[in-house]
Amino acid sequence: MKKKIVRICLAIFLLVMLAACSKLKTKRATEVKKPNIVFLLVDDLGWGDFGCYGAKFNETPNIDKLASQGMLFNNAYAASTVCSPSRAAILTGRYPARTHLTDWIDGHDFPNAKLSVPKWNKRINHKRITLPEALKQGGYNTSFFGKWHLMPMNHPDFNQHYPTNHGFDINIGGNEWGMPKGKGKYFSPFEMPNLDDGNPGDYLTDKLTDAAITYLDTINKKAPFIILFLLHNTWANYVSKGIGRKV
Repeated sequence: MKKKIVRICLAIFLLVMLAACSKLKTKRATEVKKPNIVFLLVDDLGWGDFGCYGAKFNETPNIDKLASQGMLFNNAYAASTVCSPSRAAILTGRYPARTHLTDWIDGHDFPNAKLSVPKWNKRINHKRITLPEALKQGGYNTSFFGKWHLMPMNHPDFNQHYPTNHGFDINIGGNEWGMPKGKGKYFSPFEMPNLDDGNPGDYLTDKLTDAAITYLDTINKKAPFIILFLLHNTWANYVSKGIGRKV
């Protein structure tokens, strides 16, 4: 009789311990810290242009420092050779052939070309869940800075495709432009959404960077964040701020 009671007590003890361990494991899983994400995308910047990837001519000490503290990827390909399809692929996780967004918006028009351009899409379909929309479901603050270039120009749904229509809480600078078209182009005045023009001589990249830093200073630090920062440089480097600038 005593042995039976001992066995029952031992069984109950083991069940209690298993339940406690399971609860502790679940609690630890829910306490896993979600990473903050700063995603930088720069037009026509090659992977070999950074010191951390072996560049000898360009000096990129700040990017190299970031790389030394994180992870380097050495086997990847851009989804497209031009900007709009690449952006849509990053935001949707789908190849351009699947989004049907296969050219920069508003695309090429060669009436005398031997091959005609097939019909293609000039916006991200709202049925597709974008990266910021998915992250928002996980409690992330989402923000966009810089070059958007994903709006169907001259179409009735134009105003339905700003960054804030695709999952971003805020949009600084994003519109239909493939390159800066304000009065000052890469310098003040910028004439971009939610970006103040600053002072004469202010440079666009610096202004967008300052806006991103201000955003980080004001958001709720208890929640994770993603910053999608898409710069207009470097393909128009003929209007760069100065020679010898380090990045």
